[in-house]
Formats: sequence, C-alpha cells, structure tokens
Amino acid sequence: MISVIMAAYNAAEYIGEAIESILNQTYTDYEFIIVDDGSEDDTAAIARRYAEQDSRIRLIENPHGGTCEARNTALHAASGRWIVMMDADDIARPNRIERLVQAAEADPEVVVWGSYLTRITVNGDVIGDIELGPTTKEAFYAIDRTQRLVELFDPTSMFRRDIAIEVGGYHPLMIVAMDSELWDRMADYGPIVTVPESLLLYRLHDKSLTMTKQDMITMLHGFPPARQRARAEGRDLTPEQYIEDYNNRPLRQRFGTYMLNRSKYYGKMASIVWARKQYPLAGAYLMLSVMAQPQFILSRIWNDFIFKKKPNTAS
Repeated sequence: MISVIMAAYNAAEYIGEAIESILNQTYTDYEFIIVDDGSEDDTAAIARRYAEQDSRIRLIENPHGGTCEARNTALHAASGRWIVMMDADDIARPNRIERLVQAAEADPEVVVWGSYLTRITVNGDVIGDIELGPTTKEAFYAIDRTQRLVELFDPTSMFRRDIAIEVGGYHPLMIVAMDSELWDRMADYGPIVTVPESLLLYRLHDKSLTMTKQDMITMLHGFPPARQRARAEGRDLTPEQYIEDYNNRPLRQRFGTYMLNRSKYYGKMASIVWARKQYPLAGAYLMLSVMAQPQFILSRIWNDFIFKKKPNTAS
C-alpha cells in the first residue's frame, strides 16, 4: 500500500487540479490522505466533494497549526509503507507514482526517492525543467562522504513512513526547509536517490513569495548543512541553537545575507513575470536583483540560460 499525503491551506484555487492528478495515476493501489490546515476558503469543501466520490480519499480537518503539524497528522494517519508527498498547488504527471514504486522495488535500500520537475506558471504554461539530486546510490554516497547535504526536490518525494516516524517526523520549528531537514535525518538509514525524469509540474506563483519568507527560507535551509558540519566536528546542533547563532552573527555578515535575499527574491519575481510575458516588469525586477547582489544573479543567468548548466540546489 502507498499513502499519498497532502497538507492544504487556503488552496481552493488549485487543489481540485492537484487532487485529480493523483486520481488519474496509472498506479491505483493507494490511499490519499488530505489534511486541511484550518483553511478559510473552500479548500475543505472541495476536498470533501472528492472524498465523497472516491473511497481512497480520506479528509482530516485540523485547526490551523502550520504545514509541519498537518503533515505529521497525515504521516501518523497513513497506513502505507511508502509516503508520496503531494502539494495542493502542483500537478503530478500520470505515471509519477508508478515510476517511483518501480524504482523502490528495484532498489529497496533507498529510503527517500525524488524526481526532476517541470516549473509551470499559475495558468499551467510550462517554464522549463529543473534537475536536482543524486541519480544513483554511488552519487549519494559520494556526496554523503563529504558531509554535504544531499538534496532533492521536496514536492517530488516518496519516502519510508516507518523511518520518518522513527526519526521524529517533521520538526515544528522548520516552517520552511522541513523536508530537507527530515531527509537529512533519514539519510542515516539509507540512500536518497532521484529518478532522472520530470514527474511533477511545480506551480510557480508569487502569492507565497515574500521578502519575509525569502529571509526565512535562507535561514532554515542553512540548518541541515550546518548540522552536518557540526557532526563532522563531533558535536550536535539543534534547530533552536542554530537559529540563536544565526541571529547573533556579526552585522556585516547579516547585511550580506540581507542583500543576497533581496537578489534572490527579485530574481524569482523576474522569472514569474517573464513567464507571464510581462517583459518590462521582468526587466525591472532583474535590474533590482543585479543591484542587490550582482555576483549571485549574474552567475545564475550564466549557468541557467547561457551556459545551460543544470542547477545543483533548489535555492
């Protein structure tokens, strides 16, 4: 049995298409657990209508407690050996679960699977494919030996439920980067591998993109690699300790991070409005990104568009 889990909050605009993409999978032996995280729109009502039509869907309605709490609720309610993650605004390709299950059956040592993805606009127009993650166990071990974080695209993941529960599930402080932090703990139990195919359409929109969230993303995405470095030095590092240390960095270092985050934010906004064919606005955002941190954004332009280098991070 496979368990698909989805945490949803105010996702009425996209959740129907996300649910249907799971119901239309070529692999059909699964349960589908949707946890509504206290939505204030029609998210729960839409999910309920689908649950009434398909017995594989189970809707759990929680008070608003955040994504980690909603995902942990789904994780403990699930009965499958494998958990397939699904976000409420993305679209799974029809063979997504089938390909992940085939990979898991071929190599049972792997504890977390992912895939490449295709970025799309709010209207479903394709922006382009992105590749991330080790595609073999050998590549995983090569990264792991260097004490670097092994990354994959979180929304594409399928992982072992028993191991996720054993290591404690999602940490409540990780309101972003929650998946990467969980994979980092699960990596002690086995490899993390990416299926080298695009199995998910990842919706890129600006509703959830803010300066404040970019600051939080940068801070919390830095925790798993910081914990790796601490382990290499023979010490432990908790999220609480990391956040305290991060906020107490020297002023010059904090200012550098501030400008980098501005560059990342404006760069992401440039990509979004470019996909909408709002070229003058995209140019303005790109200029702001260059002004904030020229080295960062120009290197991304070179790697992603001129040199066509595949990215190795999801930042």
